[in-house]
Amino acid sequence: MNIRTRGSATEPAIHFNQNEVQEREAAFLEYVQVKIEEVKKYTRLGKDGMLSFFDLNQAMSEFQNINMSLIAVYSFTKNDFVKAQEEFEDWYAQKYVIVREIENPKSVSPGKWASAKEIEMLVRVKFADEFQSKKHELNLQETQLSFIRRLCDAWASQQFILTQLSKNLIAEIGGLNVESR
Repeated sequence: MNIRTRGSATEPAIHFNQNEVQEREAAFLEYVQVKIEEVKKYTRLGKDGMLSFFDLNQAMSEFQNINMSLIAVYSFTKNDFVKAQEEFEDWYAQKYVIVREIENPKSVSPGKWASAKEIEMLVRVKFADEFQSKKHELNLQETQLSFIRRLCDAWASQQFILTQLSKNLIAEIGGLNVESR
């Protein structure tokens, strides 16, 4: 953490490190690509016109394991987001109180105090680096949570597709038996 002087007071300041941000975003994108490839593997079933019982049975037997894994990842991601949100709100509340005490001293009549919106804007300006860094982290956590939620929803719809493929394969095999008689 760097120490930066602001006026007469010395306070810790977190600088918005663009390299760190890019590394985190790159790691998240790599994670997204891996998860999408895992799910894509089973969404391609039957796309080439060929679907074996083995492929379908394997996909159906692995469906629940993948589903439970996605639910676990969602739970961890949700927990990380809630933690990041709480940390941001705690940090913001502390800075808000500091700015309010400076801008609205008890020695001045309440009619001359800065409004809540003015104080909010002052927090964003006076603590711009920290605000930007913490807000970006919160947004990244929210994006990750949204992605995992959508991936879980997409995977849930895969159950219907697997069931339909199974019915189609059974009907096709049943049709072959009728034709051979």
